[in-house]
Amino acid sequence: MNKKYSKLFRIAACMFCGLQLAGCVGPAVSPSASDTVSPSASAGDGQIQIPPVTEYVQQPDVRDYSYMWWKDGYAAMAGGTQLNIQTGYYGLAIEPTKGRIIKAGAIEQEITQTEAASQDNSLIDSLSVIDGMDFSISLDGEHKELRGIFPIDDDSAAVSRIIESGRYMQCIDIMNLVFADVSDVSGRIEIAAMPKYFSLGFYLWSKTGEAHDTSIEYSITLGSDYTAFEQREDGKAITAKTDNGNGLTFVLPDQAGASMSLNQQNKTITFIMNSLQLVKADFVGMNCVVIPSVSASLADASEYEQNAAAVGSAVQIHPKKGREQKVEFTTKGYLSFSLNNMLTYMGPDFNQEERLDEMDRLKFTIQNTSKNPIKIPVQFIKTNKLGVLGCSPFLRDAETGEPIGVQVQLSKNWHEPVNYQPSEPRCYLAGTWFHGYTYLEVPADSSVTYEFTMTYAKWGGVFAASHSQLCLAGWSGNYQQWESSAIGSFGESFCYEAEMTQNRGFITDIRPLLVTSIYGGKYNWTENIGGGNALVYTRYPGERMLSYKRVRTQFRKQGPNLTEVIYRGLSLDGKIEYEFTANLPRTNDVSRVYHTFKYTFLEDVTFDRLAFYQFGGDDYNDNHYDSMAVGNDMGTVSITLGQNTYSGDFALPVLNEARYIGDENKMQRIDIEGEGLWVAFMGYEPVLWKKTPGANRMLNVISYDAQLNGKTYTKPSLSFYHTMNGNIPCVAVELSPPAEVGNTILKGSTVTGTVEFLNIPVSKSDYYGPSEIINNMPAENFNTSKPAYAYAVGAKYSVSAQTGSVEKNTPIYIRCAEEQDSGNTAAEITVKGGMGYVPLTFTNVKHYSGYSLEQWLDGQWQKVDQSVSGNDYWQAWYDSDSCTYELTYNVPHTGDKDAEYRYRLIKN
Repeated sequence: MNKKYSKLFRIAACMFCGLQLAGCVGPAVSPSASDTVSPSASAGDGQIQIPPVTEYVQQPDVRDYSYMWWKDGYAAMAGGTQLNIQTGYYGLAIEPTKGRIIKAGAIEQEITQTEAASQDNSLIDSLSVIDGMDFSISLDGEHKELRGIFPIDDDSAAVSRIIESGRYMQCIDIMNLVFADVSDVSGRIEIAAMPKYFSLGFYLWSKTGEAHDTSIEYSITLGSDYTAFEQREDGKAITAKTDNGNGLTFVLPDQAGASMSLNQQNKTITFIMNSLQLVKADFVGMNCVVIPSVSASLADASEYEQNAAAVGSAVQIHPKKGREQKVEFTTKGYLSFSLNNMLTYMGPDFNQEERLDEMDRLKFTIQNTSKNPIKIPVQFIKTNKLGVLGCSPFLRDAETGEPIGVQVQLSKNWHEPVNYQPSEPRCYLAGTWFHGYTYLEVPADSSVTYEFTMTYAKWGGVFAASHSQLCLAGWSGNYQQWESSAIGSFGESFCYEAEMTQNRGFITDIRPLLVTSIYGGKYNWTENIGGGNALVYTRYPGERMLSYKRVRTQFRKQGPNLTEVIYRGLSLDGKIEYEFTANLPRTNDVSRVYHTFKYTFLEDVTFDRLAFYQFGGDDYNDNHYDSMAVGNDMGTVSITLGQNTYSGDFALPVLNEARYIGDENKMQRIDIEGEGLWVAFMGYEPVLWKKTPGANRMLNVISYDAQLNGKTYTKPSLSFYHTMNGNIPCVAVELSPPAEVGNTILKGSTVTGTVEFLNIPVSKSDYYGPSEIINNMPAENFNTSKPAYAYAVGAKYSVSAQTGSVEKNTPIYIRCAEEQDSGNTAAEITVKGGMGYVPLTFTNVKHYSGYSLEQWLDGQWQKVDQSVSGNDYWQAWYDSDSCTYELTYNVPHTGDKDAEYRYRLIKN
């Protein structure tokens, strides 16, 4: 569909549905809203009012997003060469090793977050060129030029660090700017990109804090595309334009001693800060804000300046009701709400189990004093002691407590500088902190009020799920994209490194839930039993598995009921396109995750090794298991590897080298007959530095569809690769193409599938959680394949829709009917099977407010109410692409494969 008409269709659909959606055509105001709340000037007439909501309805625009990725892959380029950033409004290309932005410009066409996730690099490559950037300092009157940019660590090529990454903020810094004849001062560049503008900062670090007469200077020289310039009389704004009007407006925030100047002949904008006071072991400096626009003018500066004039206020609801919190607008361009002096529980603090249900709750207000509507980036920040391991932030209606579907980006760190001196610049931003970001609209001359909520251990009495970007400042390595997902707030559950910059794997650290901690006791870190991989692809014998390029992460949902994070990219040779989705559910039994993969072969691919999923990784599998089992829905099955046949719970085949098991070092591609397919490892014992109890693990293949070389396959073949990671013998199980495909897959072939990865307690005594499923298992069944088989059969479920339609079976996604007036059934479903808490997601929901989930019990419909204190047990997410909502619930099922459960979502 033509993009213009597609947008008009969405607008019409939204209006037809009886909603006024900010992301479609403008915001809505309810009849009971405060007199200070009025429609924005852009909303137009015909506002549709929606009782009982008493808040200004926030619905992010289809362009309100950001991505950041290495153009050609980080690992392949030994530290990367070009880092790209793209929002719905502009794009940047950065060369960190040279400390400069090389391309920048506004994006005219509407590109959705989903569309942008799979684009090639051509849009960024087409942006206008930045000819150069220069950085220098002056100490006691002596000018010092930049001598070079040096790696952050001696054993790493990285000069840049990812600080924050998610939907609304992409922040990197470039470290170790070294200046001529200066040993005690170094520099740092920071680029913080928000949807409509970005901050560009230059900062100095002093080892000693010794007083100098210090000034800093940096400049940007624009390319030949820029032909027109204008500067505001107060010197606080400069606009540079190309012939077609596309351009950049540079804004100088209020900073003591800072100035900005224009050399129009050289097309250079220069920023200077005089009388800079150096601080020992910290960074100080200045920044400017850059606003790209397709029709650039000095008026664009108001995008930042009106935000800077906004007034924020906040007061705690819990834990210290009525206490006011600090609010400030930063020079980088966001309004920051402090969460300090709120909950500080972490790890074993949750042994006082009444704390498990506690949440940070903050009522906050943003007042817009201007005559125009604003869209303002908002930060929620918390430092030092907090339950950072599994926090999940979101916004709720301040009156009803219902989640409003507006995402809060989740970026955090917990890496204390154990291996380094805290006085070193590379330890800047080390330690424990949470940074949450969102993007809110405030009508002209009005205010909006919402509740910020952050769960830690539980949400609605059940352990909450979260998926975050984790900053590596203070840890070392390559400082790139690392993600941590968790159930509860006691340690990680599953971690991901899609760029594989540590050269270990795509799926990295994995830890069990609710078993004895490595420190003893409950509610603390458990042992790491990672890892695994998405696509494993080598072209010839002995080649290391190819890494990926053009990798983009879409954080659709980050908790607390069900996460949804989608990775998209290409194999390094560009021949295979992949999409990999991680869904972590709220639950109370074991750490478990759904992984859904999709591969498209863009060219003919000839391979030596090819796996569509790897359970355990070539370079991340330093675990010891005594035994393993392979099975289907009827139980365990036999497999033959070389001259040996294995059946039941069999001893792990052990070799002294990394290779495929059997007579030949090649994929075995074993076909397992019957319905269902699962693999389990048992008999975990600690090795190397690891401690008990760890966990056994299993993989359950839920669905699979491969269209390979013109033929359909509904089950993968299995291959068994012996790993020697850390010199520990172990086995990685691979989902392989069938033998009859050969070693060439033709262009146009596709593979899709969903697996469930579970970590099962080694012994019943290790588990201290509340799950009746685990607690009712006979103790003698543990450390055998019996619990794995119970989950393999019981955890699979099927769903049918009596009202609405099934979009996805696992995890369950149901599209609601169009008619959703009060009293109507938006969706009705029957679910057969399921074990533990089963996530139910309802899409095409017309509003966040006024819906209830009901279950058919004892001959009548009864409300599913898991509340601990109000509306605190479901999740809402606004889909900007469709202008509708998704609501997610988790419901407990017994594991009886034949049990049927009926649910309906109704509009109250």
